[in-house]
Amino acid sequence: MSDINSSSADKVDTYRRLIFLTMLFLSLIFAVKTGFYLVEGETKIILEIVAKVLFVLFIGTLSYAIFVKWRHIRPKERYVLFDTDSYSYQKMNEACKISWILTLLLLAFITTMTTKFNSAYPAEFYLNLTLFFMMAVFSISFFIFFQWQDEEKSPL
Repeated sequence: MSDINSSSADKVDTYRRLIFLTMLFLSLIFAVKTGFYLVEGETKIILEIVAKVLFVLFIGTLSYAIFVKWRHIRPKERYVLFDTDSYSYQKMNEACKISWILTLLLLAFITTMTTKFNSAYPAEFYLNLTLFFMMAVFSISFFIFFQWQDEEKSPL
């Protein structure tokens, strides 16, 4: 990423993409933690390795995002991070709305399918499932919205 060829908005968009990729890796960690309740035996060992790999990817992308912010976005240009009129900020808000709506539907489904005394899994399972679902939908929908800049071609 060259400081000469990239505008402030492009740098901020790259930074936001990295943040949402980081969120996707974090959501996959929650998915693996949810999977611990569904499998037994040797599969748990494989899931532990997958969780460690995902954690390294999470830390790596988070570190790179911080590097991009501090190295490539000059202090005078950081105001763009908070610009509510930017394209990426608008797409982030759309992704947030989709994520919250679908998460509330998931929670409504979970509460109707389980009761206080008739739950097959502990509360931590449902918390991990909800966090995985919310962050995965948020980051994936952001990437989808961000790819289609023309409103007519948007799949959602």
